Amino acid sequence: MGVFTWDDRMIAMQALGDVSLAMEAKFDWRVRHHGVLLLSGMGESEHTSMLIPEGQGTNPYDCVDDHWRQLTEGFQMVRSQKLNGVFAWSTAMKDWFLIPTEQLQAA
Repeated sequence: MGVFTWDDRMIAMQALGDVSLAMEAKFDWRVRHHGVLLLSGMGESEHTSMLIPEGQGTNPYDCVDDHWRQLTEGFQMVRSQKLNGVFAWSTAMKDWFLIPTEQLQAA
């Protein structure tokens, strides 16, 4: 697969949970990802904070790219209610991979 387009990113994001892309006002686009949380900090302890990702941009392409960066930048862990697990993006496989529970508990 060559370039990973914004359409490809929307499909990949949809695998984790329902995604909506909407224009809130002129030049104000938003992506909302239902049932998806960003986990910051290691593990799923009480010290882990959970953030709701929301992409923003002046056009749909920039908005989707912003949301995608939130989900995949660095080694970002993402909790998916739809898939009932914690995942991270593999650039090499171009797919989400499940982070085993024992890895989360050990962190």
